[in-house]
Amino acid sequence: MRQTRASWVAAFVLVLGSALFVPAPAHAGAALAVGLSFDSLTPYGHWMVSASYGRVWRPAHVYASWRPYWDGRWVDTDFGWTFVSDEPWAWATYHYGRWVLDPYFGWVWVPGEEWAPAWVDFYAGDGWIGWSPMPPTFGVRLRAPVRVDPRSYCFVDERHFLAPRVGRYAAPPGRNRALVRDTRFVSRVERDGGRWYNRGPSPRHLETVTRRQVPRLRVVGVDDPRRVVRGQVRGNEVVVYRPQPRLRGGRPTDVVRRPVLRGTSRPVPPQQLRQAPRAHDARAVPPRRPPQKNGQGHGRH
Repeated sequence: MRQTRASWVAAFVLVLGSALFVPAPAHAGAALAVGLSFDSLTPYGHWMVSASYGRVWRPAHVYASWRPYWDGRWVDTDFGWTFVSDEPWAWATYHYGRWVLDPYFGWVWVPGEEWAPAWVDFYAGDGWIGWSPMPPTFGVRLRAPVRVDPRSYCFVDERHFLAPRVGRYAAPPGRNRALVRDTRFVSRVERDGGRWYNRGPSPRHLETVTRRQVPRLRVVGVDDPRRVVRGQVRGNEVVVYRPQPRLRGGRPTDVVRRPVLRGTSRPVPPQQLRQAPRAHDARAVPPRRPPQKNGQGHGRH
C-alpha cells in the first residue's frame, strides 16, 4: 500500500514538473525560475517593480541615447535576423522577454521564457532600415505593426545595417516619427516547429546595396554559461547561451537571496547615464572644398 501511494506521489510530482516547462509569453509579474539565473544580470542593473509589468530589470550605466538592440550587430542566420552584442546581459534581454519604455524607469526588460533571434519589428524603405523592440503585449497571431513611442525606434542608412556597432549610425530620435511614416513594415515574425523566426530586410537587397555577400550563419545554442555568455560569431556559426528557462509568478528565486528590488516612483538617475559616442554617418562628412588656384593658374588637388 505504501509503495502504491509513493508511486502516485512520484507520478504527480513528475507531471507537475513537466507542466512548469510549458511555454508562455512575457507577462506582468512573471519571473524566471532557477533554470535561468537572474543573479548574472544583477551586477549590470537593478531589479524593480513596475506598476504596469511587475518585476522588471533595468540596465545601469548605459548611454543617455541608449536603446535596446542598439549596441551590437545584425547577422543573418537560420532563424532570421539575429542580434549579436557584447553587452553582458545580451544573452537574456535580446532573446527572451520584451523591452518597454517605462515612464519612470526608462528602458526596462520584462522577463520571458521563449527564445527568438530578436524580438523586434523591422521597417524599410527610401534607403533606411529601422527596428523597434516588440512590447510585452505582442501576440502570437499578431501580423500588423505595433505602434510604440517614437523614441523606441532605431533607424540607420541601409548601407550601415551590417556595421559591427550599428547604433553609432542611428539617426537622431527626433527623426523617427517621419521615418516610420516614410518606410513600410517588413517584419515576418513567425513560429514554426516550436521555434521563433524573424524575417526582415532582404539579404539580397543588402548585398546589392553594400556590394558584399551577406552570409547565412548557423545558430549554435549552449546551455552552460561558462562556455559562452555573449553572442560570438565563429566562422559560419553564432554561438549563444541558450538555456531552457521557465516562468513562475512572483519573486525570482535567486533574487530572493539578494534583495535588490526597487520601488516604482523613482526616475532614471542622471548619474547612471553616459554620453553616447559620436555617430558615424557617411552623409555627415563635410563637402569637398573647391580646388585652390596656385600661382600658375592651375587647380591644386
